[in-house]
Amino acid sequence: MIVCFRDYVDTETILAKAYKLKRSPFGIERQYPKEIARARKELYQSQEAVQGRQLHQKVQIKYPARVYINGRVVRDMFPEWYSMLATDRLKQCPTSHTHDKSRVYSNETVVERRENDEDSDEDGTDEVFTFT
Repeated sequence: MIVCFRDYVDTETILAKAYKLKRSPFGIERQYPKEIARARKELYQSQEAVQGRQLHQKVQIKYPARVYINGRVVRDMFPEWYSMLATDRLKQCPTSHTHDKSRVYSNETVVERRENDEDSDEDGTDEVFTFT
């Protein structure tokens, strides 16, 4: 089951209480974008992390994808992450209004355009999203 909360505070409240599910068949975890999930998996399986766990050191993977061993950053998959967040990313994108709308969505989203008379977009089509 995937649950999306409107407020960040709700998400944090639920995740803070997730420890109560210990020893039950249920669990709660965040769902990250594929790039971040892939990077975190790579960090978890990295030589540094495996060796740290074998030596009973405190190994943590923190957002977005950094491995910490005993509170010290050992490896960062996105070193420019926070400096990028501090900039206006819209200024870095082309401002052309003639871009292809289908390129806005991820590869898993199929955009079908259907002709419709009522409740349609400005160009007379509706966009229907199908997730695969």
